[in-house]
Amino acid sequence: MGNELLYGHWGYVLFYSVAWSSFVFVLIRPRMFREFAVFALFVLFLIAEFTELYGVPLSINLVSRWLAFYPQTELFSRRSGELWRILFRQAEKAETGGFDPYYIGGGVLIFGGLGVLYYAWWVLKAAQASGVPAVTGPYGWVRHPQYLALISIMLGFIIAGPTLLILMMFPVVTYLYVLLARWEEQEALTKFGPAYALYTKRTPRFLP
Repeated sequence: MGNELLYGHWGYVLFYSVAWSSFVFVLIRPRMFREFAVFALFVLFLIAEFTELYGVPLSINLVSRWLAFYPQTELFSRRSGELWRILFRQAEKAETGGFDPYYIGGGVLIFGGLGVLYYAWWVLKAAQASGVPAVTGPYGWVRHPQYLALISIMLGFIIAGPTLLILMMFPVVTYLYVLLARWEEQEALTKFGPAYALYTKRTPRFLP
């Protein structure tokens, strides 16, 4: 069971990378160059994750060379993808009845983020059609629910299946989304004036 082939499925890598990227693109609709640039980094984050999820587990192959307590494993075996379990010296998922708190916790953040992203898209679409700022629904919780949802999705992938590359990319992409949020707030203040200023005072930027 431990040596079951789970990798080398490059068709899955392509399918999931394109599907996720397209879905997120439709929901956030980047317009300016800076938005496209950050979205491109988010796409690279997804590609890196799906490459090591279905293609080849490069991170654990590299990490295992630095860990004296962890012997080399077959590159394409099931064990090669359980990075947190290896780092924390825990039993394989197959030895715990298949229960994996990392997948569960990560899944909650990923699909919860997707739900918020979709909900925020509908609210923002209606607000833009009416020419008013979005302040209801998830925009009543925080000022940037879409960016918060994307950060939640990235964090979920890190918890469920971390790789060295996405661990390095996560703080960079998160910081850039924070910058985007600040730029968009300045634009909204110019466009909507005191009404949006009042909204920013009563609604937190990211943490409800």
